[in-house]
Amino acid sequence: MNDKLLSSAVPALSRGLDVVEHLASTGASTTLSQLARNMGRSVSEIQRTVGCLLERGYLVRDDAGVLRLSSKLYRLAQAHPPHRELLARAYPAMADYARTTGESVHLAILAEGKLLLVAEAPGTGLARVSLQLGAVLDPELTVSGRLLLAFTPPALSGVTRIAPAVAKKIQAIRAQGHEFSESDYVEGILDLGVPILTPEGEAIAALTTSWLPLRKAKVRWTELLPPLQECARRIAANY
Repeated sequence: MNDKLLSSAVPALSRGLDVVEHLASTGASTTLSQLARNMGRSVSEIQRTVGCLLERGYLVRDDAGVLRLSSKLYRLAQAHPPHRELLARAYPAMADYARTTGESVHLAILAEGKLLLVAEAPGTGLARVSLQLGAVLDPELTVSGRLLLAFTPPALSGVTRIAPAVAKKIQAIRAQGHEFSESDYVEGILDLGVPILTPEGEAIAALTTSWLPLRKAKVRWTELLPPLQECARRIAANY
């Protein structure tokens, strides 16, 4: 592609992605004029972009002129989910863990220096913790993220700087092979995580079980650790 074509194509693509990402982040339906105002652009700047997205089926518009995202992005993601092989190999072991312990368990990876939640097996207990798949979090503020940082070479983690306090936690995690902690994001939730490792000791993913302790119940993370470790071993053996 020559420079002239690049100079015209890239801004158009960028505007299209801006529209899609804005609508995805807000989850709201909107008119063209509202969309332009919320994005800090003029109607003329995005009108042709919106028209293209409508034509290609990424947006739909009702009789009142209200725009919303279609299901096309979801269908594309389902047709080619990221890390398909990892998820296929991991889910049976995760489902067994959730069924036998009653607690939810989720799988996370590092992606561009962030923690990405890619799979979950819901628990069966009275109070179950469910997390938003596809959520992107700060790895330093999660058990899963710190596990991955502990067992991923710095050059491959995508994280350029780690806070000193977190670096100390990572050293401890590397020594003990797991972490139990209160959630940094949601008050009251307890997290217990272990890494899924290659034979060379590098992280493939992190496996974390999260639960809400019932009143007067004892802290049972020591009971959950062995089955969680066995779940991680099963996934690593299948990888």
